[in-house]
Amino acid sequence: MTDALFYEQGELLVAAISGGFIVICGAFYALLFAFYKLTSRSLFKWASYLSYLILFVSVLILSSSLHLTDGWISIVVVMIVGYWYAPRIIWFLCTQTHQIGGHYGKQRR
Repeated sequence: MTDALFYEQGELLVAAISGGFIVICGAFYALLFAFYKLTSRSLFKWASYLSYLILFVSVLILSSSLHLTDGWISIVVVMIVGYWYAPRIIWFLCTQTHQIGGHYGKQRR
């Protein structure tokens, strides 16, 4: 009985830590991707890819520790795809709304 309890607590701890890694690595991925777009330095590009790789592994660990199956796996896939495309979409929206000479670039008189 106590062995099973310790095993479940261990899985819960792994899930909590991997969930934290998902949030932190997602933030670093977005931040480093933005730095890459601003500076065009390949160091930021590769660092953002490394952050995403750690995020991806953390999602796999989270899914495994929580024994996710069926419909939950599809939610995990949507999350992984969303984390990949969100910084790109946000960058595109920022560049389009802050273009010089565009609607938002003009001052009102």
